[in-house]
Amino acid sequence: MAIHQQVDFYLLKANQVIEQAQEQLSLGMQVQEGDAAEYTNAQQKLEEISQEIEALSRSATAEQRDQLGRAQQRLRQMQNQMILQRSDY
Repeated sequence: MAIHQQVDFYLLKANQVIEQAQEQLSLGMQVQEGDAAEYTNAQQKLEEISQEIEALSRSATAEQRDQLGRAQQRLRQMQNQMILQRSDY
């Protein structure tokens, strides 16, 4: 049961971090560049939650690993979008 609660917690946390990163990405894409420190902080949070999910996956069931894997993919996509956006400057 504890693993189930952890999976739910990290899936929710991943969604929140992705939403924050999307906000920073949107700000960075506007004519006025967003706050560079906040942008970098969002990227760091994406990496941290990605590592936490990877560690949790090791003790998860097959179904939970699938859910966590999908979250990992979304995190990677967001990281890539942010890297590509930053390289456009």
